[in-house]
Amino acid sequence: ATTAQAQVADFVCRLYRNALCREPDAGAQTWVDFVSYGGRSSLVTTAHGFVFSPEFAERFPSNEAYVEQLYRALFNREPDAGKYTWVALMNSGASREDVFNGFIGSQECINYFNSFGF
Repeated sequence: ATTAQAQVADFVCRLYRNALCREPDAGAQTWVDFVSYGGRSSLVTTAHGFVFSPEFAERFPSNEAYVEQLYRALFNREPDAGKYTWVALMNSGASREDVFNGFIGSQECINYFNSFGF
């Protein structure tokens, strides 16, 4: 496997572990192939598929839990003080989609996705 393929596999595994709280299943390779051949936009589509799955919504129903898991799934780290800003936005009416788009559009996420070399 190339470095890019290994990085894609790591990203998909991280989504399973952080978004769904379980180890990857047989479908993981389908996601890896999708991202490997689809480029940068497929990273966003894949993350969206996990974060907006019924399984994710059931596990993380509160705004705070949702934001915390976005940090873990998309940034591969624990939340920092910015978590409170995101939670406050959600408590004021921002949707999960709005917050997801904010994470995806952040410089931290852009830098990470660019590191895949697509």
